[in-house]
Amino acid sequence: MDPEKETSEFAKKLLEELKTDKIIPSLRKEEGFINYIYEGIQDINENNGVETDFETDLLSRRLLKLYVLYADNKRLAEFKSLYNADYAERQRHYFQNKDTSL
Repeated sequence: MDPEKETSEFAKKLLEELKTDKIIPSLRKEEGFINYIYEGIQDINENNGVETDFETDLLSRRLLKLYVLYADNKRLAEFKSLYNADYAERQRHYFQNKDTSL
């Protein structure tokens, strides 16, 4: 993460949630987890094809938390394999909500 870049309020909030839920240890350095959060947001946004609102889209938020967990354990390939159907469902959800009458 760029040291000049300020950590967003959402990333801080999610990081605290991850600690509270015991998904990540509270004694570890936060910087790596913040990077995983931003990487996960980018990955899920690209898949969904929209700027995802992780405050209201709880399914995408759950995927983001899992992304961070698997990224921290260096198992993103396994994550993608296990949660491929969840990604496809989110993509379908956002595609159906787009105006597709061309």
